[in-house]
Amino acid sequence: MSGPSEPTAASSRVVAVLVATMLLCGAAGTLITKIQFGMWGVGRHGAPEQFRRPWAVLVMLFLGMAVVGAPGLVARSLCGDRRPDFRSEAGDADGAEGAAGKAARRRRPALLAGVPALCNLVAAALSAFGLLYVPASVFHMLRSSGILFTAALAIALLGKEMTCLHWMGLSACFIGVVLVGLADVVSNGLGDAGNNLSDAFLGVGLIFAGQAVQAAKVVGEEYMIKKVGLPVMDLIGLEGTWGLLLTLLVVYPAMYILPGGDHGHLEDPFNTMHLLCSSPSLIGISVGQVLLAAANSVGAVSLTEILSSVHRRMVDAMRSSVIWAFGLAIYYLVDRSSDFGEPWRGTSYLQLAGFALLVLGQLAYGGLVPAWLGRAAGGARRSPTGASEATAAASGDKRPPRSPRSTPTSPRDEAASS
Repeated sequence: MSGPSEPTAASSRVVAVLVATMLLCGAAGTLITKIQFGMWGVGRHGAPEQFRRPWAVLVMLFLGMAVVGAPGLVARSLCGDRRPDFRSEAGDADGAEGAAGKAARRRRPALLAGVPALCNLVAAALSAFGLLYVPASVFHMLRSSGILFTAALAIALLGKEMTCLHWMGLSACFIGVVLVGLADVVSNGLGDAGNNLSDAFLGVGLIFAGQAVQAAKVVGEEYMIKKVGLPVMDLIGLEGTWGLLLTLLVVYPAMYILPGGDHGHLEDPFNTMHLLCSSPSLIGISVGQVLLAAANSVGAVSLTEILSSVHRRMVDAMRSSVIWAFGLAIYYLVDRSSDFGEPWRGTSYLQLAGFALLVLGQLAYGGLVPAWLGRAAGGARRSPTGASEATAAASGDKRPPRSPRSTPTSPRDEAASS
């Protein structure tokens, strides 16, 4: 009886490790970004400046992803290309066409990997421009729409089947993220941004568009893994390489041409290099940012492979809970005057309720809720291995469930067995 349960336990441990990697590395990356933006260096004009470089941080994220794919590239260069033949609807007819078809199929994933990288850049740009018109507290509340966008695209593009229990889990996660954002709005207020109604609507529209594009990115990654058959490490490396190329060759020239507050530029890459080179501390923390980005991307894309893009977005929404818990610990256990500390406020109950709904929603979506709730929702029935149909459907497994009964049921079989 222990045989079937061992793979399930092993896969559960893998999922737990990937979730922990996403939460810890993602939260650490957010905190390191905050530290980076508060550090100082010497610019190319000889004056001290703060390192407030959001696009430079995006370059570090893409660099971390590109580093993930570097070992595979080196191994193939030394040992020969032994990559598996990617899936294709048409088979190879003869030798010449077969070789050409194989080469085309291997070029196709490399080109398709540029689409998620482009989506990442477009989503970052839309969110950045949206933040010009609405405060950060509203932005965090509107990010909850990303879960619903991801589910809708997974249904439309991947043919994902959603049960009532899945929708209950998604709804709980959506309400949970809204509550967390609402607590931020109540605590910090709306500020000066968004007092013009037309500007506020524009900002909200840009943020919604950014979340839709970000949803297209994660669903596209799931398509590349499960439909095209691209290995996880290759996808991460290719996406990072494309992101670096697009940022350095397209985005940064545009940032340099557009007017802004960085010595007449929206963001000056040459000034960024001067700031980095003038501060060993900035270099060290930037290396840490690259390594965290690499680990976070491996955890996120691997979780997409094992479960689904919707699971990934729900886990990503939990990142703010780790940052919040870290802030409480710093405030009450380390230093109450630290910039990273956060006291317990009246609105913290809203945050706690939101995080509880996030956890409950993920348990419901994964089929790990009590049996009575699953029956009430028309959801998942348990299989002999302990894995639920809801989990299998959420991860893209459409195989029919096995019957829990192993004894013969027909009268003839019963007579024969007796």
